Amino acid sequence: MRRISLPLIFCVVNSGCAQENTNTPINAESLNTQTVQSSTREEFVLDKDDFVMHVKLANSGDFSSARKLYEHYSLGLNDTAEALPWMEIIAKSGDPNAMRSVAFNYRTLGGVHNCEKFRYWVATIVKSPNFDHDLRYAKHVESILDIEFKYCLQGKKWWGKELGNIIDVSIKILTENKDSE
Repeated sequence: MRRISLPLIFCVVNSGCAQENTNTPINAESLNTQTVQSSTREEFVLDKDDFVMHVKLANSGDFSSARKLYEHYSLGLNDTAEALPWMEIIAKSGDPNAMRSVAFNYRTLGGVHNCEKFRYWVATIVKSPNFDHDLRYAKHVESILDIEFKYCLQGKKWWGKELGNIIDVSIKILTENKDSE
């Protein structure tokens, strides 16, 4: 049996040892022509003046400014905990998608306080269009909320398929009701 030396195997695997380096060295000029698009994160970060202006407007009920501040924290700074109060301003206005976003983000953060807020927002979404009509449905949803609340406390970040379906149907009804007003 022939023995092959380790350096020879290394050279063969790496496609040859004696090949000439054909790579072009990188210099400042070549870097300028190879600009890679940076993350869009920076476009959501507000400068100091815009931040102060949007805080004042959002606190006086301006939903557009509240959304800008939510994006500033959530998308720009990747800080969900700081972003949520701004999205809650929109959710409190009855926007069903904002309610779902707030509920999901509180669930993701976990912890007793956040899980309680998760439960509140899901209940707000689900109860508004459906609970007046069917008591059995209301009890069914309450039992699912109890289970999901326990899962939230255990640190499970994603809600189950059944709750997801209930939320989707409720949001559809809420959106249709808003559109018909």
